[in-house]
Amino acid sequence: MTDKEWLKRRKLIVLSPEDCTKALALVEGRNRKESRLGAMTYGGVRGGAEAHLIGMFGEMAVAKFFGLPVDERIFDHHGDDGIDLENGSRKYGVKCTTYLDEPYMRVEKKHFNRQLNGYILCAMNKATPAEVYLIGWATVDMIGTASQRRFVAKGPVNYVLREEELIDIDTLSV
Repeated sequence: MTDKEWLKRRKLIVLSPEDCTKALALVEGRNRKESRLGAMTYGGVRGGAEAHLIGMFGEMAVAKFFGLPVDERIFDHHGDDGIDLENGSRKYGVKCTTYLDEPYMRVEKKHFNRQLNGYILCAMNKATPAEVYLIGWATVDMIGTASQRRFVAKGPVNYVLREEELIDIDTLSV
């Protein structure tokens, strides 16, 4: 693949106003436990609700692309199980970033779920949040052997893949 040719593989998904309203309601439910359990926000850069919203918009875009329902489960007493998209025995985690220029697939080492079939990376357009790009995907084996990086001094260690290392989203059959 020539330099930056992988950029052409991105798929733009535009969430409808109804999708956005549903996402906001799910975020409200998912964020209720923040006052009791705290927020996982990578060094306090953003609040828990904002982090949940970015993730939820990614999950909704992936579900819309594949014609599957969005995961509406809410865990009131602990974090979720890492399964964001499920179709029968196929299970995927969805990661969403706001970095359109250089989106990384970041999977926290301590939350890495080998029970998944893979992880899907999205990037939300901060200027127009209803625009979410599907960047690509990776198998769990790819994630488990990826380079490791800590993005914030005392933050978690992450498995990291660059966009050009990901598999084209069109090859994924969920």
